[in-house]
Amino acid sequence: MKKILTLVLTAFLLFGCSTTPTGGSSTKEKIDVSTLNILDLNTTDADMSGYTLLTDTKHVYKEITLEESIRLFEEKGSGVIYYGYNSCPFCQQAVPVLNNAAREEGLDIYYVDVMSDEGNSEEAYNTLVDHIKDFLIKDEGEPVFYVPQVFVIKDGEIVGDHLSLIESYDISLGKDMDESQRNELKKIYIDMMNKLR
Repeated sequence: MKKILTLVLTAFLLFGCSTTPTGGSSTKEKIDVSTLNILDLNTTDADMSGYTLLTDTKHVYKEITLEESIRLFEEKGSGVIYYGYNSCPFCQQAVPVLNNAAREEGLDIYYVDVMSDEGNSEEAYNTLVDHIKDFLIKDEGEPVFYVPQVFVIKDGEIVGDHLSLIESYDISLGKDMDESQRNELKKIYIDMMNKLR
């Protein structure tokens, strides 16, 4: 009996306190979207073919217009919105990392192509800026909307936001982010998404 108890205790100490190696799979629960106010937005499966670094053919992006994104604020919705466009080099780097983070958390991403004319009127832009102006960079006192911009919205309120990539990445070098930089950005996105819990 003493040997069995010792073996069980040893097994618990060895395996009960192990951690998942970096980059390995995790058993943490995905975000329970059933607890969120998910609006019935007019979405389409986003055509992400212009994002050359995104190789996931079953990506998590759902395209919406600027006007539809405003509904998340005005109708107290919840979700993650990515504002960007495919000829933006910073957006090219961000999109696959955001996709991986959202997939890990069990979320879809609402994608607003800010260069599209569809549903992106000046009036819609001004209304959106009114909702997000406290999170935008100011130029001569006026809010300026840069991309890639990611907002996490819960019950109509911004609970997380991130602009651009990470400090250590220099796009002028003409290289993609390395694995360490991608992991750093992914952690930023996941930490934001966890505010939906």
